[in-house]
Amino acid sequence: MDDPVPHAVSHPTISWRAGATCVGAAGVLIPAATLLRGPFVDPHADPAAFAAWVTSKTYMPAGILFIVGLFFQMFGVLGLYQLLARGRSPRLAVTGTILTFVTDALMLVAMGVFCFTLSEIGHLYRQGHSDVLAMATSFSSSFIAFQVVQALTLTVGTVLTAIAISRSPELPRWSAPAYAVSGLVIALSPPLPFLAELPATAIYGITYVALARCVWRASGTGARSTQPV
Repeated sequence: MDDPVPHAVSHPTISWRAGATCVGAAGVLIPAATLLRGPFVDPHADPAAFAAWVTSKTYMPAGILFIVGLFFQMFGVLGLYQLLARGRSPRLAVTGTILTFVTDALMLVAMGVFCFTLSEIGHLYRQGHSDVLAMATSFSSSFIAFQVVQALTLTVGTVLTAIAISRSPELPRWSAPAYAVSGLVIALSPPLPFLAELPATAIYGITYVALARCVWRASGTGARSTQPV
């Protein structure tokens, strides 16, 4: 719903540019991490392939890259909110921003476990300790419940933010549907296959870079802008 109350935005230019930088960095790092990580491998379905995946040379760097990208995204969405708040739907913008922030926080916890713990489990499995696979499968079961919560928060946050983007005169029209569609695919990956996740993440990254440019351009007026929404 549009906010009929005039809304004033006043922030130092440096915070706008810091937010733009974080948005752009997330747009580069998250797709790069997804490409480096490759498709998920289910430990239930193929224990040997799972162990090979989590002990590969790219698994740990991909996880660390993704964690860094999430940190940038958490602060980047706060920077993007400063611009969205000048549009016609600041209430949708703040709700979408909060849900995205919560999703990223949840993902950081999960990535800490999956990046380091699963890699160690994989090494032990390949050394002949097959019993450690039970720990990996227990993580996998817990991940399903986590994935449902994360998918809900990311889906709702993505839709609300996309609507706010579409109602901002300072952002490109194409960025709203691109942000919405790619975000929804990412929220459902897995179970959606990697062939769907990879292009969606690339579109998500391109959209983030475009939004970052808009926030940066707006930084010159952000500190002195006060306009009705």
